[in-house]
Amino acid sequence: MNKSKVLQWLVDEAAEKAAAHYSEVPPLDLALESLNQWRPVDMPKRIPKSRRSAIEFLRNFYRDRVTFISLVLSHRFPKDFFFYRVSRLEEEIFNGLAFFSDLVDEFGLPFDRVGTKGVERYLQLNERLTQFAERTWPKSKKSGTHKELLYFLYEGLGQLFLEREDYNRYWVVVSKEDSFESFDFDAKETEWSGRKEMKKGDVVFYYRMAPRKAITDVLRVKEDPSFDPWGGWWGFWVTLEKVGPINDIPFSQMKRDEILRDWSVVRRNFLGTVAEPIPHSVYNRLLQYIPPKTAKKYGLRPEPVAASRTSGTYRSEEDFENQAVVPLLKQWSLRYRRQYPCAFQFGTQLHVGRVDFYVTDNKGALTLFENKLRILNDRDLQRAADQAKSYALILGLPSFVVASPEGLWVYRLRKNLATVAQHVDWEELQTKQQEDRLRDTLLRLRRES
Repeated sequence: MNKSKVLQWLVDEAAEKAAAHYSEVPPLDLALESLNQWRPVDMPKRIPKSRRSAIEFLRNFYRDRVTFISLVLSHRFPKDFFFYRVSRLEEEIFNGLAFFSDLVDEFGLPFDRVGTKGVERYLQLNERLTQFAERTWPKSKKSGTHKELLYFLYEGLGQLFLEREDYNRYWVVVSKEDSFESFDFDAKETEWSGRKEMKKGDVVFYYRMAPRKAITDVLRVKEDPSFDPWGGWWGFWVTLEKVGPINDIPFSQMKRDEILRDWSVVRRNFLGTVAEPIPHSVYNRLLQYIPPKTAKKYGLRPEPVAASRTSGTYRSEEDFENQAVVPLLKQWSLRYRRQYPCAFQFGTQLHVGRVDFYVTDNKGALTLFENKLRILNDRDLQRAADQAKSYALILGLPSFVVASPEGLWVYRLRKNLATVAQHVDWEELQTKQQEDRLRDTLLRLRRES
């Protein structure tokens, strides 16, 4: 891959499409309300004229919330500040900046995300990227807008570096009665608030709140999501195609079902849900409520899960990490960094990967975790182990761990040879004795290195 050509393609696409893509930029008051999930937001009555004073004023006024501060600054000083939406695309954007940092000096940043209240980091990012924008799209400076830069970040880097899983994903979307008509009209598709992990072809279940209180229809994601920096909720929008209706699966029935009653959206009565991933075990159970003829007509098939009790029970890889891996590391009193950058040279080009969990203790580096939503066979395990091994070799670690709901595999790494030192199911880690044994294995592998 020629990085220079890829970068030029992203730059050219931003120049060609940004103006049309962001043709309807909302006014400041409406944008603030949208970004605050349609709740009212106070507007400053008078902003200082100097940039330095305006920054300090807005930091106090909005309590260091970068999204609001950058939005107001971009309106007050449009040639000097660009609007930066702190979003779920931060990881992808900064992976992209790091990837091209050997070609563009401004992309060599001393941090790997801005964060909700990282105002100082935003100011550094703004200084560097506005310089890049002025040089790359000179007309953007004259117009006092940064649409090309926004397109480059969110539609360019954000989409190019977004990793989409190769397994099937299932979703549930929820609407109140006053939104039913947006779904029930005659058109075959509708726009909906989505998630970045959605991809073309994903199956979506439609749940209607009171008075119907049931899953009533099946939809399918028509295209990968697009991102709206000014959009409410997560900012992602998807086009949903209507597949067809199903016999109602009432909330009352789900509440009684031995599997569905533990589904997180059922436990909270579907409140607060806009678009949420469905664990494979839950999807398989929902499928049992759909007549076989209907399921076949809609192309719905059960998802494979392992015999392990925890297989297929998590909504996403992040959900698995938060509920299983993080508590385990905390129990061991180990420190960890998520999405730890790992740079490696391939020929003359520098590449930056991300380690799921880089684990340390008071003596230094210990191991890394490569986490997967499911590992159902030796092929799945080998692919995950090969990926983890490459990172462990670069970081000089004596071991690595592959973790999934189906189990944990601890690998010993000597030179270029990786062998399984211990394998346990999550059920085996229900006792402190078993937890300590696994932790002792990791400590022993470091001592032996």
